[in-house]
Amino acid sequence: MGLADVVTGASYWVAENNGVEKSPYLRDLMAEMVCMAETCWSCSLACSYQGSKTTCGAYTINPLLANVVKLNITRMTYEWMRLAQDIAGGLIITLPSEKDYSNPETGHYMEKYLGGKAGTSTRDRIHMLRLIENMAVGAGLPEALHGAGSPMAQKMMIQRRGNIEAKKEIAETIVGIREDKYFELITGRSEEDFFREFRKQLPE
Repeated sequence: MGLADVVTGASYWVAENNGVEKSPYLRDLMAEMVCMAETCWSCSLACSYQGSKTTCGAYTINPLLANVVKLNITRMTYEWMRLAQDIAGGLIITLPSEKDYSNPETGHYMEKYLGGKAGTSTRDRIHMLRLIENMAVGAGLPEALHGAGSPMAQKMMIQRRGNIEAKKEIAETIVGIREDKYFELITGRSEEDFFREFRKQLPE
C-alpha cells in the first residue's frame, strides 16, 4: 500500500512541523490511517495466499477476497485521504503558488507567515503540503473508486461468491431448525443422547 504509506508519512511530517505530533488526537488519526492501509494490505496477501493453480500451470487469486480488497480500497482510500486533509489543514487548498514564493515582493511574507518548527525550511513545508494536496485532493481518488471496476461490480462478485445460503444454514443448524450432520462425527453421540447426558449433570 505504497500510496497510503507516502501520504501517512507526509501527514506525520506536517504534524511534526506544526509541533503537534504528540497530541492524542493526532496519534489517533495516525493509528487509523495505518490500520486502514494494513487492512487492505492484509486482504491483498490473503487473496494471493488463498489462490489456486489453474490447468495451464499459472496461479490465480481467490476471487471473493480479491473483490473484498478492491471494495475496501474504494472506501478506505477516501477515508485515509480525508484524515490526511484533516492533519494538513486548510493550507493544502489556500497555499500560495511557487511563483508567489519565488517572487521577491511576496516570498518574504510566505517565509514569515508559513514557516513551521524552528530549523525546518519553509520551502520543504510547502513541498510537503503540495504532496498531500496532490494525493488527497487530486485525481487519485476517482482512480481508487473506479480503477478496478465500480464498487457495484465488486459487490455483485461478492454476492455471487459470498455463499450466503451456507451461512444461513449454519445459523439454522445452531438454533435447531436444521440437523447438525457433523455433530455425531465430532462427539461420537447423537445430539439427543449428548444433551440428555448433559442435562443430567446440571444442578437441580
